[in-house]
Amino acid sequence: MSGTFAAWRTRADAACRAFGPGDQPKELIEAISEDLLEAFRKVPLVDPYDVYQHLMDYWAEALQDDSYVIAATGWVAGSQPREIVKRKGKSGKLEWPEPGDYMLGRRRFTSDLIPARLMVARYFAAEQAEIDAFDVRIAELEQDLAEKLEEGAGEDGLLVEVIEGEGDKQKITAKALKARLKEIGRDPDMADERKALEAYQKVMTTLDATKKKRKTADEAMWKKVHDRYGTLTEDEATTLVVADKWLDTVEARVTDEVAHVAQALSTRVKGLAERYAMPLPELEKEVQALSARVAKHLAAIGATTGQARQQAVIGLLSGKVRLPGFSAPWRKVKLGDHVTFIRNGVHSRAQLTVNDAVRNLHYGDIHVASSIRLDLRNASMPRLPSAEASRLAKLQDGDLVFVDASEDLAGVGKSLEITGAEEIEVVAGQHTIAARFDKDVIVDGFKGYLQYIPDFSSHLRRLAAGTKVYATNRKHIASAEIELPEPDEQIAIASVLSDMDAEIAALEARLDKSRMLKQAMMQALLTGGAGAESESENAQMQLVAAHA
Repeated sequence: MSGTFAAWRTRADAACRAFGPGDQPKELIEAISEDLLEAFRKVPLVDPYDVYQHLMDYWAEALQDDSYVIAATGWVAGSQPREIVKRKGKSGKLEWPEPGDYMLGRRRFTSDLIPARLMVARYFAAEQAEIDAFDVRIAELEQDLAEKLEEGAGEDGLLVEVIEGEGDKQKITAKALKARLKEIGRDPDMADERKALEAYQKVMTTLDATKKKRKTADEAMWKKVHDRYGTLTEDEATTLVVADKWLDTVEARVTDEVAHVAQALSTRVKGLAERYAMPLPELEKEVQALSARVAKHLAAIGATTGQARQQAVIGLLSGKVRLPGFSAPWRKVKLGDHVTFIRNGVHSRAQLTVNDAVRNLHYGDIHVASSIRLDLRNASMPRLPSAEASRLAKLQDGDLVFVDASEDLAGVGKSLEITGAEEIEVVAGQHTIAARFDKDVIVDGFKGYLQYIPDFSSHLRRLAAGTKVYATNRKHIASAEIELPEPDEQIAIASVLSDMDAEIAALEARLDKSRMLKQAMMQALLTGGAGAESESENAQMQLVAAHA
């Protein structure tokens, strides 16, 4: 596909560059669209009319208007920015009729033919990279302040005297910091508070300075962009419009179309692979073995019915049900005394990549996970550029990563225990809280079940703040006091619960396999007739049954 599109792009590029004042836009689109349709008739699996439609949709969105501007005024004149002037709106007040591409002071400008972002990408990439770095640094500093505010709040918090507002509207002002520092002076009894105040003040000062630098860099870049528009040659304007705007857009849409087809094929192949990976008789044996193990576990604690089984799980995690051989009392543990929190990233989905080495665990991936563990060796995850990841600590086996936001109470405390980190680098991403618990207090394998311990889950839900989104923070986790068994009992409980999880997964796989078999047999019957009496039909039925 890439070769077919590249060849068409070369021809289309030449045709578009030859277009000029006085030419007919309809003749241009007719030529390049028919050429694209004909080229993709030879490509298997991709519908040429779907590809053709992407070009025609873009023609209606932008290419048509652009070509009429060029036909009327030329490449260079049509590229020049125009100033946007405020006009009276329906309310009678002056309003901006359109947002514009960039600002110089309070003046807004836009170019109908060449968006400012294309000028930046081609001529001012270094300046934009500097601004992007400022944005990341600002986000990190804001996160640092939020964490310090979170840790310093509460009755015994070291920042409580300078915090203004309530709930998620709490804040600390520079004025309040300055006044409090002056008030406590060098009083030795206030040394810890002074240290916390000065640490917060230092980050706040750095944040303000970084924002000013970012503003200065941003204003300087847009001034350069504005001036560069005035020096564009016809060749430069043509390249920006044809290559960077028109053909790059069409290529992106066609690539997405092909990727969609490839994804559909991949899903189909994966489905077939899963269907034939393990025959139904083998699945039955696996289910029987797991069910026997689970039944043995449950019988040992007197849980034989379905309801008793559910209660047993809750009982095992609360200490109300004990496994044979364990009688030592559970001890109350304050999690904050045994946890180290790992700095998470602040990068959005749009800033992530697919080819860099370091994986990024986003809170959305935790919410949709069906397991309590994340095995990095079998996980497909977005990546973070190495330069950005170098500022974050890498996760280790046994680390527990929580979501810090949920749209409902059921999602509060959702977490994944990390495995496979010895082989694969991964960092905690946006809206996550990465916790590293002392392994002699909470053992690996048991940590993933922490979210289901009744006292812990109810504690987080009680503290979850928000209206549209329920928020969890490090202080919520650290302040939890729960009863935990000794490490050897934790291992035994985790083993029982893991067997239950495996049994459920095997039962679901058997159900899926049975559905596939039924669908395949029905298709074979319906394709060849209800009786399925011919030899070919019988052979088909036997083949399906044998491989299902």
